[in-house]
Amino acid sequence: PALREYANLEKEIVLLGMIKVVEIWSKDRLDTEMKKTGGDIAQFSNYMADLGI
Repeated sequence: PALREYANLEKEIVLLGMIKVVEIWSKDRLDTEMKKTGGDIAQFSNYMADLGI
């Protein structure tokens, strides 16, 4: 519970895998960060699917 509180994980989460690392994000926080940086996770997901990943 302490780590969950620290990371503000309340309801929905997103798992991001990067070879040897997995990040656990609050969906709301990830959406906020993606908006700040101009990222579009749906577009990126489609791009990765097109690559067969």
